[in-house]
Amino acid sequence: MILGDTERLAWLRLARTRNIGPVAFANLTARFGSATAALKEVPRMAQRGGAGNFILPPESEAERELAGLEKLGGRLIAACEPDFPSGLAALDPRPPLISAIGNIHLLQKNMIA
Repeated sequence: MILGDTERLAWLRLARTRNIGPVAFANLTARFGSATAALKEVPRMAQRGGAGNFILPPESEAERELAGLEKLGGRLIAACEPDFPSGLAALDPRPPLISAIGNIHLLQKNMIA
């Protein structure tokens, strides 16, 4: 799957949310079907209690991070995308996102000599 701009921004915001790590990220996106839907539910879950102290980063902050990365010639790669490095995808839990700059195709190369 390749994320659209709106969902990529939602992935970044959810991944940057205080007290949401890779396990919670995976559970939330699996439960609600997308990061966009999970972002809508996190405040409700926190209000109900037992969901932790979540502080969602503002959309403008995530937009600035993406713009800054693009200005450097980089991009954000989500764990569900084909360019995500297989070595990182094998981790349990895997990081939801990585920032990459440079020859991104090298991320898939087998670096074992």
